[in-house]
Order: sequence, then structure tokens, then C-alpha cells
Amino acid sequence: MQFNTHSSLPVNLVHRLWDRRNIPFYSNSVFLISHSGATAGIAFLFWVVATRSFSPEEVGISSALISAAALLSFFARFGMGDGIVRYLGSRKDDPSRLINSVFLATGAAAILVSVVFLVGLPVWSQPLRLVLGQPLIMAVFIISVIGLAGAGLIERVFVARRRGNYVLFFGVLLGLARLGALAGVLLVARQAGIITAWGLPAIVAAGIAIFVVLPQSIRGYRPKLRFHPGEMQDIGRFSLSTFVSSAWWQITISVLPLLILNMLGSAQSAFFFASWTIGSRLFTIPRSISTSLFAEGSYNENELVLTIRRGLRLSAVLLIPAVAFIIVLAKPLLLILGSAYMEQGHTLLWVVAISAPPFAVNSIYLGVVRVEKKQRALIAVPAAICILTLTISYLLLPRFGVLGAGIGFLVAQTAVSAVLLPSLLSRTKRPASQDSAVLVS
Repeated sequence: MQFNTHSSLPVNLVHRLWDRRNIPFYSNSVFLISHSGATAGIAFLFWVVATRSFSPEEVGISSALISAAALLSFFARFGMGDGIVRYLGSRKDDPSRLINSVFLATGAAAILVSVVFLVGLPVWSQPLRLVLGQPLIMAVFIISVIGLAGAGLIERVFVARRRGNYVLFFGVLLGLARLGALAGVLLVARQAGIITAWGLPAIVAAGIAIFVVLPQSIRGYRPKLRFHPGEMQDIGRFSLSTFVSSAWWQITISVLPLLILNMLGSAQSAFFFASWTIGSRLFTIPRSISTSLFAEGSYNENELVLTIRRGLRLSAVLLIPAVAFIIVLAKPLLLILGSAYMEQGHTLLWVVAISAPPFAVNSIYLGVVRVEKKQRALIAVPAAICILTLTISYLLLPRFGVLGAGIGFLVAQTAVSAVLLPSLLSRTKRPASQDSAVLVS
């Protein structure tokens, strides 16, 4: 492996990525990473405007409503987004039957889980019951759940067809539409407030994508209100596994803050949230690469070995400088939020950043087993990470404070990656169907 010492590494990296822009794996990975960064930036602007325009009480209730809507949309999709990537990517016949069946099933599920949530509000949350008791806000909430579920599926359709540029375009437009809607509700519909600005643009964007964008970008697709049960058999079994796999990750990132809140108090919980929010942005790099690998492998399994090699190299080349950047600038970044955040959270931020490389190994492995339809591994890996993270964190929090949670996450990711890496590397030693240039050579 040789490097050109006459040019800087960043310039070399840009040149090499540009030279490989026509290779779908690289281009889609870059588009998906850009999508994560762009949508996060727009979301930050959204909440800056919201916090300056609404009272803390209104922001608190609205953020809870949005979190609830996002969780319900996750249940409504039931892992079918990954099912679309796995089965649509390699499909050569009419894609309409599969796409329309998944959309209809998800829409019905979104309505069902919303109704169950609303009926159970006296149990889940009394404050939300008072808000959602208003017919207007209740209707907006249900529509938002449907829209968020649909928007998530549409992005996976684009991923399945290796259209990462469409994912970026769709995400940016949706984010900008939310900013515009936020300005609108300040003028005409303040009662429904932030949830209207966040949720309604999603269903509008989903509708435009289904009836305008998808028919033009996917050959043979026509939106129809027809459900084909046969299409759901294979995708249903696979989607269940991916749903359970994703649920383990959701449990990890949801329970960890609650654990800190209950054991250390609200102030320490805030320090953890700040460091975790910054550090976890690094995870979008391997997750995007894993998604691109999943799409490429589903599209052409014969190229899986080559795609794994590319995924590992691209993760290393992008993550190493990104991790170094976070480690060097941890204190200045946290100081923006306040001196207490810097003093209490900079070591935690270092640990979260260091956990990104083993996280990348685990993410790429999960992308591979999705292609290979190894459903037990797909569930076992995130389950092991979740159990290890929460157990170690619980044991270390009383002694090390919020740093204990970071150590728990790092140890869990590292231990699991140490088990998975030999299996992953053994796959790269198999003969590839073609030998093309790699990112670092």
C-alpha cells in the first residue's frame, strides 16, 4: 500500500473520491453521509427558531409529541424499509406490486399504532393526553405519524435503487419545508404549533414523491391502491428480523439517558446528552457506508466481496481524520454550550469518538449479514451490544459518573467488533468477481 507523499492526505482523499464518483458504492455512501449532515444542520436551525418563538413549555410538549410520532412511525414501518432494500434492489420485474403493498401496509399500521397510542394516553402520559385531547392536534398527530413512516420508506426505495442523490435531495427539501412551515404556523396556526411544522411537510413530501418522483425515477412504477399479500411473505420475515435488530439499538440509545437521569440526576443527564449528541455524529459515517453496502450487495451479490473491501477502506479513510478532529476540538466544541459542559463532558466525548472505529466494524458486519439474510446474527449482534452497554454502564455510573456510560458503550462495541472482525476479514480474502481500483492503493 503506497501513498503519494507529494500531496496532502485531504487533497489526496478528495481526488480519489472524485475519481471514483461513477462507482455507485462510493457515490451513494457520500450522498448518504451528506444527507445525514445536511438534515442534522437543518434540524438544528428548526429547533433554534422553535426555541426562540415558543415558550419552554410549548417546546417541551412539542418535542415529546415529535418523539412519540417518530417512535410510532418506527413501529409502523416494522423493518419494511430494509426489506425494500433487500428485495427491490435485485428485482427485475414490475416494482409496483412490492412498493405499493409495503406503502399500504405501513399506512394502515401507522393508523393502527396511532389509535392504540391515543387510547392508552391515560397510561402513557397525562400531559400529552391533555394536548392530544384537542381534535385539531390529534388529527395533525395521526397524519404526522403516517407522513414520517412514508418518508422513511421513500428514502429506502431510493437507497434500494442506488439513488443516494435522491435521498439527499428529498431530505434537504423536507427539512427546508419544515422551516417554511414553522414560519407559517407562527402566523396562522400557533395552537397546533411545532408538531404541525414537523409532521405535515412529511406527508406532503411523501405524497409528491409517490405520485411524481417515483414514477419518473423508477422504471415501471405506478402508484395504485392495490395490496398483494404474496409480496409480503418473504419481505415480512426479513423485515421482522431487521425490526428486532433496530429495536435493540433504539433500546440502547433510549434507556442509557434514562439510566443516567435516574442514577445521577438531570444535570449529569444534560452533560451526557451534549457529549453524546456531538460524538454520535461520527456514527453516521459507518452507518451510511453500511447502508450503501447493503444496497449494493442486494443489487448484485456477486460483488459483495469487493464491496466489503471498499466499505472497510472507506470507513478507515473517513473516520480516522473525523475522530482526530473531535478529539482535538472536544473542549472548544463543548465550551460553546458552557464551561460546565466542557469540564464535565470532554472526557466522555473523547471516549464516544474513540468508539467510532469498532462501531464501524459492527455496522459493516450488519450490512453484510443483511445481504446474506443471516437473521440470527442480525439480531444477536445489536442485542449483545445493548446488554453489554447497559450492564457495564449500570455498574460504572456510580463510580465514574457519565464517563461510565461512555466506557460501557466503548467496551461493548470493542468486544463485539473483536469477535466479528476475523469473520469480516475472512470474507475479504475470498476471490472477487472483478478487481477494480480501490480507494487507498
